[in-house]
Amino acid sequence: MVDKIDRQRLASQYGFAMAFMRSNDELWKLFNQAVKQTWTPDRFIAKLRDTNWFKKHSASVRNAIMQETSDPATYQANVNQMYAEVKNAWGAMFGTSAVRDKELRQWAETAHRMGWSQAQLIDRMTQGLDFQKLLKSKTLGGAAADVEGQLNALISDYGIDLGDQWKAAQVAKLMKGNDTIEGVRQRIREMAARQYKAFADAIQSGQTIRDVAEPYMQQMASLLEINPADVDLKNKLIQQALKQRDKKGNPAAMDLNDFADLVRKDVRWQYTDNARQEVSGVVAELGRAFGVVA
Repeated sequence: MVDKIDRQRLASQYGFAMAFMRSNDELWKLFNQAVKQTWTPDRFIAKLRDTNWFKKHSASVRNAIMQETSDPATYQANVNQMYAEVKNAWGAMFGTSAVRDKELRQWAETAHRMGWSQAQLIDRMTQGLDFQKLLKSKTLGGAAADVEGQLNALISDYGIDLGDQWKAAQVAKLMKGNDTIEGVRQRIREMAARQYKAFADAIQSGQTIRDVAEPYMQQMASLLEINPADVDLKNKLIQQALKQRDKKGNPAAMDLNDFADLVRKDVRWQYTDNARQEVSGVVAELGRAFGVVA
């Protein structure tokens, strides 16, 4: 009967710690057989290579698992290094709120065991992210927040808003490198050209819907005496001007004079200085016409 000290010595000769030998039933059975028959290290390694455990795991996985049991200090140092690297990379990409520290540490340990690179780990972590939830909670940071900002700018400039689910899908694709912001821009431009057909040529030549709508927005702000920044593309009057059709039903740009008449029908116009001056002018003209005012 081989005592405990001899077992530890033999395990060391075979190149492993006792904890590693006990970590798997198949390995423990093989080790006991080796102890009983006093195998040489070479014979033990040869038999080890023939086990299901060895065949099931890659070299990096086998090494990490063996290191975890035979040299836990080095194993933990490697895990800590992976954790620090991934935490920095993750923060740069998504900020600090997209994943909890405990989850990140667990991912780092899994990555070390599986022999993943930092890029492989990031790829696997992003697969489980709920981008729509993150967008809704406004917790995205880093490069992902920059991507969201670029998408918001495109939505604002082209008047195309397909909802949070669409935006979340675009953020996911862009962060995974499966799309480019120029690719998204081109698709939005094509959608805008179909939606605002009267300005399709201008859009395809590089103008945004905001560029096209700017004269209407400025005129509306001037007539209603409001800040131009408070007039957006979703405004009902702006949309009416952009989507007008002629008598034959074809898309046609609204004349600015016609648009001014449309804005004056807005209830807010009657309370402006513009309205009062215009009414005073009409009254004065009528007075002169009837000889009441000089």
